Amino acid sequence: MAIATENILVRNIYGGVGKQVVFRQRGDKTIMAKWPSIDKDRKPTPGQSAAQSAFQAAVYFAQHARKDEKLIAIYKKLARKDQSVYHAAISDAKVAPELTSPDISSYTGQIGDQIIITAIDNYRVTSVTCSIFTSEGEILETGEAIQLDNEDDWAYTTTKENAGLPGTTFRFAAFDIPKNETVLSITL
Repeated sequence: MAIATENILVRNIYGGVGKQVVFRQRGDKTIMAKWPSIDKDRKPTPGQSAAQSAFQAAVYFAQHARKDEKLIAIYKKLARKDQSVYHAAISDAKVAPELTSPDISSYTGQIGDQIIITAIDNYRVTSVTCSIFTSEGEILETGEAIQLDNEDDWAYTTTKENAGLPGTTFRFAAFDIPKNETVLSITL
């Protein structure tokens, strides 16, 4: 492996030459290395297989997004500077929303109690649902949360009375544009 820092012949060059050598950039250095060999009989680990499947699903979504006028408009608006719709869609599909900071402190089991949860995504969270289960595990109610003005917080207003608070479980689910789902459950 050769490393060059001030050679004008190889400065900022990268890629392969004749399947013999590969040039790579690492900071301000140009690295020349032997062409990599790949074992065709190598089996991926379970983690690698999962990563490959997730990336393949992201690519399929991005290919679909390039053909859907609605998604093209969304990703053109949300994409970073000089980022294509295709690459913005891949980036979004690879990252599921994140749910944090559920505020269930004001839940008293009465109709009209408000539950707040923060849902963030690398592009946009499209919906958040809240389901409330009794201490016996039966569903009491479920519904859509409403996005608040700060765009990260979502509020769900209860519609049914709950007499037995201890053991009540709240299940929040957040979805983004590619329909990635993140679930968070909390039990009183």
